[in-house]
Amino acid sequence: MHTLEETRLFWPDTSLWDGFSVSDLLAEIQQFGLTTFDRLDVNGDGFISAAELERALQLNELNWREKNYVRFLLTNAETIGRAFDDNDGVSPCGISRHDLILGISRNDLIEYFSKL
Repeated sequence: MHTLEETRLFWPDTSLWDGFSVSDLLAEIQQFGLTTFDRLDVNGDGFISAAELERALQLNELNWREKNYVRFLLTNAETIGRAFDDNDGVSPCGISRHDLILGISRNDLIEYFSKL
């Protein structure tokens, strides 16, 4: 359970606006998502496996917002992972990267957010 103050930190300060734009809010969420993805992609290969996401939940350096985002990624990893064709089609042995490793590429995430 989060305190009211922690919950307020999640949302942008709307007192500075006459209102809010859904597209601006989605852009802010996408930026948060990509920034967090880059932070979690320790080796910089543009791909995070579900196992890496599970390990990230154990990190004490993630705040509650980032941990909730990691949970979202884990819950939706298959859907997000298929959002972008990474050209990792079926190999000569009949399997693709997605058949071997459940995970998300940075491009998957960008494409997923563009469809919201």
